[in-house]
Amino acid sequence: MSDYLGQAYVDRYFSAEAKADVEKMVQDILAVYRDRIKTLDWMSETTKEKAIEKLDTIQINIGYPDDWDDTLKDVEILSAEQEAASVTTSLPSKKEPTSCWQSSRRPGG
Repeated sequence: MSDYLGQAYVDRYFSAEAKADVEKMVQDILAVYRDRIKTLDWMSETTKEKAIEKLDTIQINIGYPDDWDDTLKDVEILSAEQEAASVTTSLPSKKEPTSCWQSSRRPGG
């Protein structure tokens, strides 16, 4: 349910354009780090390579996921009145056998 609430919030306050702008800023920052690492005179080439590899493994998660969790997309949400009507119609009537409500165990069995 939290993804649905999050998606409603994002739709209102954090547009796709805003997300793209922030992602570009982060990519630009990483590019500056990459350039600065390459020009460091106090760092060995092996360490520079490892540092750049580490930069390349950074996952950028800005604002909200690219793919929302929609496991509840087919769930029907009922009002309290609809739920009460649903429960009432699903209960067995007095005419229906109620063996499902009785224990299948018999004394001595």
